[in-house]
Amino acid sequence: LERNHMGSLLRQIERSKNWLARFRASDGKWLQRSTGTSDKKMAELILQQFENDARTAEYNGGLVIKKVVDNAMDMHQRATGRSLRFPTLRAFFADFLTSKSINKKTATIASYRKTVNLFLEHMGAEADKPVIRVQPADVQSFIKARMAQGAAPATVRQGIVVLRMMFKRALDEGMCAINPAATVEVPDGESQTKLPFTDEEVQRILKACPNEEWRTLVFLGYYTGARMGDCLGLTWASFDLGDTPKLTYKQKKTGKGSKGWVTIAVHPALHKRLLEWRQASKAGKDGPILPGLTAKALGGNTGPSTLFVQLVKAAGIDPCYATTGRSKQPRKCFHSFRTTLVTRMQSLEIPQEVRMNIVGHASADVHKGYSQGEWNSVKSAINKLPDLGS
Repeated sequence: LERNHMGSLLRQIERSKNWLARFRASDGKWLQRSTGTSDKKMAELILQQFENDARTAEYNGGLVIKKVVDNAMDMHQRATGRSLRFPTLRAFFADFLTSKSINKKTATIASYRKTVNLFLEHMGAEADKPVIRVQPADVQSFIKARMAQGAAPATVRQGIVVLRMMFKRALDEGMCAINPAATVEVPDGESQTKLPFTDEEVQRILKACPNEEWRTLVFLGYYTGARMGDCLGLTWASFDLGDTPKLTYKQKKTGKGSKGWVTIAVHPALHKRLLEWRQASKAGKDGPILPGLTAKALGGNTGPSTLFVQLVKAAGIDPCYATTGRSKQPRKCFHSFRTTLVTRMQSLEIPQEVRMNIVGHASADVHKGYSQGEWNSVKSAINKLPDLGS
């Protein structure tokens, strides 16, 4: 049994070669921790770190992460003569994104990167400090800031899901003591429903389109109700443009496993537009329908989603922002075509189950196929939509 000058005790466990440190915590209680080493000098240094951390907690009313990190780095320097480096938050995030890029889709990585950039911006100078210094209060203040910027609750929640995943890896790899995103409070509520376009607004949007590729995108959104990401992911192989034209695609949002498939009839106006566009664009047999737009990342200041909202404004249409601030959410955007399609079909008294099949809200797998009666109902519903012209 050894007595330290601070009154703490250090002894070697009989069943282990490692030394055990005994010291007082900030509340006066005795604690015992293994030093993880059989080297007495190293164990004494580790004991000193334990005591330094305990004093920090006593003086500051709680454990201060910065001081703990400094103590660990100082102890390692004195014991080994080498500097101990914890990865910075920025470096850790960069490594995480690099590792995920092996298996994740480009769009998923872009979504992760957006959350990373927003959080690094929020952290300021702390982004270049050890990742271990990030605390739940930092994540909670990030949530508050995002809400103040006008981000939708669902968007904020998704960002926290990403941060929890990232910090869990940091915790698993010993880079931090806790997952700072694990216990934060996230906002309730859903994004407000998108508003439909009127037929007159759709015509104004078509006139404001800068080229035929954009006009083709508008036709796709209006006649299929597909999300923008799904429209941009369509290839010529997705379409059968023969005597009974139809579109088959897998929704990115719900398309896990065998689910998420949608098959719908192609409206005569869309059929004509696609045939003309394929000839004008000199498209290959299986290439993307919209090669120029597909090449761009969906989000961001220069992505198709943002550019479409600018197109709406250029057409003299109010985007009807649901929130204010940096991340304000327009209620009239490309997703409004989805609402437009459903609203139009409701006015035409198309049965709900048919509407659900068309926009992909049904849970049934497309591989079961439609009965002839179901297919006739889908085709009839699509053909009742007005002709946008060419």
